[in-house]
Amino acid sequence: MLRRAASAAVGFGVAAGCSFGLSSIVSAEERPTHRRTKMLQGVVIGGGCAGALMAQSVEHLMDLTLVDRKTYFEFTPALKDYLLGWGNAAGQGEMADEEKNWFRKYFIDHRYYLRRTNCVVGDVAEVTDREVVMQSGTRLPFDVCFVCTGSRSAAPWRGSRAVSVQERAKEMAAYAKLVSSCKSILIIGGGPCAVENAAVLAEHHPGSKVTIMHSKQRLIPAHGHKVGKYAERHLRRSGVEMQFLRRVTAVKYDQTAKKFTVNYRFTDPEGKPLSTDAAMEEVSEPVDYVLDCRGILPNTSVLKKNFARNLDADGFVHVNAFGQLKGHPNIFALGDIARHEGTHGNASGLPYIVDEVTAAASLFRMSAARRVPKGGNNLFEYGFPLQLVRLSDYDYTGTVQLVGEVRSLMAFYSARKMTDSFMSSITDPSFKSAIDTDANGHMTAWFNNAMETGLCQDEVKA
Repeated sequence: MLRRAASAAVGFGVAAGCSFGLSSIVSAEERPTHRRTKMLQGVVIGGGCAGALMAQSVEHLMDLTLVDRKTYFEFTPALKDYLLGWGNAAGQGEMADEEKNWFRKYFIDHRYYLRRTNCVVGDVAEVTDREVVMQSGTRLPFDVCFVCTGSRSAAPWRGSRAVSVQERAKEMAAYAKLVSSCKSILIIGGGPCAVENAAVLAEHHPGSKVTIMHSKQRLIPAHGHKVGKYAERHLRRSGVEMQFLRRVTAVKYDQTAKKFTVNYRFTDPEGKPLSTDAAMEEVSEPVDYVLDCRGILPNTSVLKKNFARNLDADGFVHVNAFGQLKGHPNIFALGDIARHEGTHGNASGLPYIVDEVTAAASLFRMSAARRVPKGGNNLFEYGFPLQLVRLSDYDYTGTVQLVGEVRSLMAFYSARKMTDSFMSSITDPSFKSAIDTDANGHMTAWFNNAMETGLCQDEVKA
């Protein structure tokens, strides 16, 4: 009964109108009174964390299409446990029950958790004001577009061309087998990704030499001093070697010796190359395998042709508090590619993705009763974790807003709660609300009228 009442309440809110973070609201007299209207056409580009959650949040409000190069959702933060940890026996015969259960939990077919969304598999060539153009030439018209193309980094975390879960499972099994055979592994970088990978390798491969090479003076420099020191102590106790003040300049693979050669130069505490001649000389170090964890690059090539002015020098998309592109309120950029106005960097990570999707979806759920705050939601004022770094199954460290630096069980509780909450929202069918077609049509008519009369304008100034 409560669930029906909640669904009805959401339905009435949507039927009353959609406020796109606007400074003006259509009055009751101006709203169309007819009910049989074509539904809003929406397109979500990307099926990662941001795209999957966004699609599930608004699929009951519009005629939605999800475009992805694969047929499934993959929870990327969980990959390291399999690829670098207990998955080292994979690829030898049939999967064990533990492996099957792990894949069932973190690899979910799009059609399982999306009940009303049309899923299209393929690559996007470009995005225009009103269309998504596929590389095959197919054009997908839209009223609203959510660009959730994520970021790219070194394999095996991203960059896979596997289309199905079965193909991805074989690819990951081969990689896990390769890692288990290595006696020396070098990790480039000293951020959260590098620390987590080193911790997993040290835990599951105690016989291998694991080394972190970092250009700065301490680990996780974006966090407080105590967070980095706590992580460093844990890794040293686990046998991980750390080489600070070294900037990698080149990574080469020797086919004959079957070894990777890493060239690096010495740096100052800020990570800048030293001016001495000795420091400019490159030093090489041979290892069995190299993991590159030096950050991410945004996948915004689909926006470069028509929305270059919305991109910064690094390729990130400038958006307002609701994730809208300036001058294009019907186009949203969410996830790793977004850089919010008033901040100095992009807000990557699961907590920010959930915040961004919630803010964007709220525009389609709130009524026209002026309930949307004029300046939008401040995504950085809530008590969500900024970043939590996994050191072992029950040991985490990181920074939580309003609390500060956290370690051990408190950090573990926050991280586990965050992951479980996200995965349950993807897999639980009750997460979606049932709203009738007439309510959708009424909202569509209001939205089209607002666009035609020029009411959909950005609030955030340049």
